[in-house]
Amino acid sequence: TADAAAWGDVVFLAIPATAAVDVARSLANELKGKIVVDCNNPLTWKDGPVWAPPSEGSLAAAIAKAAPGARVVKGFNTFGAEFHGDPKLAGEPAAQVFLASDDADAKKTVSDIATKAGFRPVDAGPLRNAAVIENLAMLWIHLATVGGHGRTFVFAMQSKT
Repeated sequence: TADAAAWGDVVFLAIPATAAVDVARSLANELKGKIVVDCNNPLTWKDGPVWAPPSEGSLAAAIAKAAPGARVVKGFNTFGAEFHGDPKLAGEPAAQVFLASDDADAKKTVSDIATKAGFRPVDAGPLRNAAVIENLAMLWIHLATVGGHGRTFVFAMQSKT
């Protein structure tokens, strides 16, 4: 609602992707200067998920255009809702949250929120990489559903240091 958007410093948009741009546009005044986290994935279904981005190239970019002045961060969209309740559902280590934004301070704030919530944040670069993150989500949705792997897995970066 407009009251919640006006009140919060960080607004998580976790609504049907088909409504996200319209909601952002309708709340543009309230979202100005706020951090807006796009948790959604634009998709259609044809024997599995099919990425269906708006003309801006990603849902996050379309939200940024619809709400000028909002500090948009893409994230929290590459795993199932079950992980929002328990980032360690798949075991240790905790689920990673890939974050893309052109606003370094906004990305840092969302990274701190993710860490406090038990996730492992990963800086995925500028907002243009939101499209890549949305495609990673398509792969997760495919594997979880028609791929038969179920909803209790996450992607994880591992490195030898």
